[in-house]
Amino acid sequence: YIEKLTINDIYEFASKNGITLKEYEANIIYSYTKKYWEVVVFSDHNPILRKVKDSLEPTTYNKLNELINFYKDKYKNYL
Repeated sequence: YIEKLTINDIYEFASKNGITLKEYEANIIYSYTKKYWEVVVFSDHNPILRKVKDSLEPTTYNKLNELINFYKDKYKNYL
């Protein structure tokens, strides 16, 4: 799925979760998702988030962290 991920997927997922992304935020999230998805899914995602914290709006950063935690907890039996 990650290989086929598009920037529109980022916008759609954000929108469905109550996040309105600015273009630069979508680009950052897209780029880091493509590059670091395995770390985010299977390891501690906090170092990756800290890399982008100053580049995202605080509400976007907080919601992104919340969603990562939610989905990691929801699917922990499958990871």
